[in-house]
Amino acid sequence: MKKNKISLVKFCIIVFFVIAAPTIVFVRSQYVAPVLMYHYVPLNANYGDRLSIQKDVFERQMKFLKENRFTVISLDELAGLIKMGKKIPPKTVAITFDDGAKDNYLNAFPILKKYGFPATIFLVYNEVDRSDNSRLSWNNIEEMQGSGLITFGSHTFSHKILKDISSEEELQHEIRDSKNAFEQRLGREVSLFSYPNGRFNLHIRNIVESAGYKAAVAVKTGRNHSARDVYLIKRLRVSPSSGNMVVFGFDISGYYAFFKDSKIKK
Repeated sequence: MKKNKISLVKFCIIVFFVIAAPTIVFVRSQYVAPVLMYHYVPLNANYGDRLSIQKDVFERQMKFLKENRFTVISLDELAGLIKMGKKIPPKTVAITFDDGAKDNYLNAFPILKKYGFPATIFLVYNEVDRSDNSRLSWNNIEEMQGSGLITFGSHTFSHKILKDISSEEELQHEIRDSKNAFEQRLGREVSLFSYPNGRFNLHIRNIVESAGYKAAVAVKTGRNHSARDVYLIKRLRVSPSSGNMVVFGFDISGYYAFFKDSKIKK
């Protein structure tokens, strides 16, 4: 009787792995290094604003990355690994910000320096030094760039939704000319691009590539685009709900995007 029980247990284990193993292997194959997308890190964020993360929450998230031994690399380095077809180790993360809000300098930058984490900030050229002081100044940008931790990319000249632009000349201005303008102002190559509101089409993607950018980031790319396309690097928007470290931990697991894309209607 005892032998029969042992045999039954072995049989159940074998059946489990025969059924589950292909699923486990498939899910693992869907791993994508998370690229975190932030916008605003104010001192007192309105949790109704899905683009704002409170400063103390941002601090907890960065501490979580450090304590759980995540490797935070620059977006440029990640793009290089993707382009070369390199296997990206688990627990590899890149950090990005869109729009260039002033609080990126006041609140996020000191925390990034504290933990030694690199990040990329995508700037809207016409909004730098905005009169209401809600955006980064060129002095802020110079200081952040000088730290060696912060890389700046283009988020176009004016943040117009590129898919809504019918003029080829205007598209070139927003994409190609903004690159040139930033390079002249920053005194270094600007090789990264962010699609405003994450919206793009194949034509826009091709203009970004031909303009000389090395990589570009989007949001919802779906499954119709290769995860190896460095001009459509998928990002994860960090929402206020990720103030819960259990939620944050799942979000940055590398598999969240796979399950999220399953909900996207093709």
